[in-house]
Amino acid sequence: MADRDERLCRTSAVVFLELNGETLSGADADAAEAPVIAVTTGELDDVTEIAKRLRELEP
Repeated sequence: MADRDERLCRTSAVVFLELNGETLSGADADAAEAPVIAVTTGELDDVTEIAKRLRELEP
């Protein structure tokens, strides 16, 4: 997101995943923050890699 609002990005990701039958309920908030920051800063922009990192958050 252009305005780098990490909380909005994380909330959007959680809602998107829940609408698609996935959850991050067991994810550590600090661990979940890393990919969100990477997306908002432009460090991470590959959709496949974003999905992989989000899936790795589930225990």
